[in-house]
Amino acid sequence: MPPRVACDFAKPGVVVEAFMDAVKDGQLKVFDTALTPEMLIPVRVESSCELADMNSLTKVYMEIREPLQVPWKDAVEVRALSVIMNRRGEVVDSELHLWPMEIDSPSDRAPRYEN
Repeated sequence: MPPRVACDFAKPGVVVEAFMDAVKDGQLKVFDTALTPEMLIPVRVESSCELADMNSLTKVYMEIREPLQVPWKDAVEVRALSVIMNRRGEVVDSELHLWPMEIDSPSDRAPRYEN
């Protein structure tokens, strides 16, 4: 009989460490800008298991310390992103989280997480 649970989920700290290693290896670019660990604030780790093949995927959600402007949109910036990693710690997909730029004052921005 096969094991009842085949998807293993790593501890969140281990996942964040693997993610930061992938960032150091240059696996994450946004608009031709290679991101560095110092630019990112990890906020959440989510793990999921595909039932069809019992393959696990992990998503790391992080905020960007200094938002990046979207090149083709003057009033939009990237403030966060989600990255999906495979079991080998490789980035396989990413999603940008966009916000309208604050025109008045940077202090009017939504609260941000800090380490």
